[in-house]
Amino acid sequence: MTKFASAKRQFLIIQLLKQRKKATFVEISDYLHTVSELVGTDLTISPRTFNRDLKDISSLYGLSIKFDFSKLIYFIAEELNPTITHRMSELLSLINTLSVDDPLSHQNIYFENRSSNGAEHLLLLSAAIKKNLQLRFQYQNFYNEESTTHTVESLLIKESQNKWYLFAKKINHNKVECYDLERLSTLEILPETYIPNDTTDLAERLKYCFGIDIPSPALPVEIELSFSPEKGIYLIKHPLHQTQKILLENNMEIHISLSVYLTDDFFMKILSFGNDVKVLKPDFLVEQVKKCYSKSLEQYWR
Repeated sequence: MTKFASAKRQFLIIQLLKQRKKATFVEISDYLHTVSELVGTDLTISPRTFNRDLKDISSLYGLSIKFDFSKLIYFIAEELNPTITHRMSELLSLINTLSVDDPLSHQNIYFENRSSNGAEHLLLLSAAIKKNLQLRFQYQNFYNEESTTHTVESLLIKESQNKWYLFAKKINHNKVECYDLERLSTLEILPETYIPNDTTDLAERLKYCFGIDIPSPALPVEIELSFSPEKGIYLIKHPLHQTQKILLENNMEIHISLSVYLTDDFFMKILSFGNDVKVLKPDFLVEQVKKCYSKSLEQYWR
């Protein structure tokens, strides 16, 4: 059996236990047999192979699957990092779906036509950060085609709006710079090492970012917003920010609070909700939104 088939089988075992919460070996085996016939790949297992899969799942995904001897069922006992497990499941689902061996699997799936988000650099960047190795790369200016060489000490990697960014310090500079991985090329890991930087303060400040901009001074603002029920229900399931709290929920409106930096990215996000949102606090943000809408309306009154 190929490694690809093993990875697909392990992914299916995880998904089954996440959906059903528990299952016997027979139920898992029957499920894999059914999927095998559906996708045309042999995913069936013996008890010995299944036990080997459980060990691989534990080491690769951080998922501990245990057996209840009294009920004769398997269940997920511990998940070390749900966010990472979820992301890995998404990627594996995509890989398993888009098999290069089956061109027909692509026919009914339509992708957005977008540029790279920089994820192809994550492996090398993560390895360099772990080993405190300097990096050298070419970085393209956003407004023209010019590229410049940067040698940096990496601090951390952040995702924002489906794009990846590197926070790092240039050699012999103390200022933290943010690099869009989409505009990074010819990445080299250098043999030179550096003393690890304490990223606690940076990570704490990034908690309040909406996007990647950290204003100076970096002071988060408590914001209260009122949403229409339709949009509010969506935001309950898909929070606008990690600091989001639900203050009020009824059939007329849904109030939420956020603690974020007031940046252009956040302001544009508020405007994108149109008449589905009303800013309640702070007062200066209310006035800022009013002025923006007034200027927009003036363009149609001329």
